[in-house]
Amino acid sequence: MRQYNEEIDKTIIEILHKNGEMAFGKLEYQLKQCIKSFSYETYSGRLKQLCEISQNSKQTRYAIQPVLEKKDKGRGKNVLYSLTKNAKIRYDLKLPILKNDTLIEKAYRILFYYMIFFYNQITKLKDEDEYNAFLEKLCINKNELEYQGRNIIKDKDSKENIFEFTNWIHIQSEIRFKQKHYLKSSGEEGKYEYFYMLPGISPSEFIRIRERGLVYQELNCTKDEVIQYFELLEKHNLIKKLQSYPLMILNKERYIIIDDLLQELLVDCWTLQSHVSTYLEYVWKSLSKPTNEERIWYAHLWGKSRSEEWFRHCYHIRREYKEKNNQVLKETQGKLDEEKSEIIKKFDSIKNEYAKIINDYLYFIKPLLNVVYPEFLRKDFNQ
Repeated sequence: MRQYNEEIDKTIIEILHKNGEMAFGKLEYQLKQCIKSFSYETYSGRLKQLCEISQNSKQTRYAIQPVLEKKDKGRGKNVLYSLTKNAKIRYDLKLPILKNDTLIEKAYRILFYYMIFFYNQITKLKDEDEYNAFLEKLCINKNELEYQGRNIIKDKDSKENIFEFTNWIHIQSEIRFKQKHYLKSSGEEGKYEYFYMLPGISPSEFIRIRERGLVYQELNCTKDEVIQYFELLEKHNLIKKLQSYPLMILNKERYIIIDDLLQELLVDCWTLQSHVSTYLEYVWKSLSKPTNEERIWYAHLWGKSRSEEWFRHCYHIRREYKEKNNQVLKETQGKLDEEKSEIIKKFDSIKNEYAKIINDYLYFIKPLLNVVYPEFLRKDFNQ
């Protein structure tokens, strides 16, 4: 019954988005062309709930409230229904309106914004004795470690070498190890430190990462919800749980993205979104205030309170900019043109280089790309 009602809700939203304002009877007729069997009571009840604002936000089935606007023109006249402004914009942005859809979308956010960029949480080992004891605990022989090269860290000012890192990986478990060697210019010549990095990410680690003020900070996920998201991603064969013996000894539940090409695509998507955000930042600080679409899109990423604070900051910058200049400065226009060019180039590159992988994961990539590079900006660039 629950799933059936959700299908009615989705179809009502689609019909009103396509046709705009509609009378009660005409909307019912259109709905019957798509869904053959439902009662008048079910239809009437769904419209009522779509128009209401629930007093208990946890019980509502909608990501926003109200979804529909109702205009009653009086006795004997038509009752008209239409999408609210926020619902229409969210539909255009392909953001979820039903809460059940937000479950899937939140899981995708975890995959996109966290799993690719926060692999390999680094843990420091006190000294070489602790390093050796750690290997012994994991039943890893040093001969099993594959050498991954060295890299030198230079002092920013003197440009002299201060540290040398030697890197190894244990292929079976994908655990990485580092030895940090202090060189002469460091002032602690001959000192060694050791580190290890577990592969992938865990649900509990995601909770800690979210507390650092990053994108999607305001998801407000409970631990049980995050576990549910990870299970959903695993069910869709987007991630897998690592099962190596060393990880079992550590009692660590670790997940990685299954498809390497998908991970590469997601990294490029992040680069694309960085250009989009930079472009809009220049617009908001020098040309115009954010549109309603831009506000909803940005709040979707950063949360309402943080977005409003940012928009106020942009307003003050824009006001100062306009007081000093009656036109866009040449360097500002240059930055806008540069970012626009990079956005178009990166998007075309993604479509061409990852055509097959996009098709394989279309149900996931299509809505994600629209968040990364929203439709309103694509239309603006194509004009």
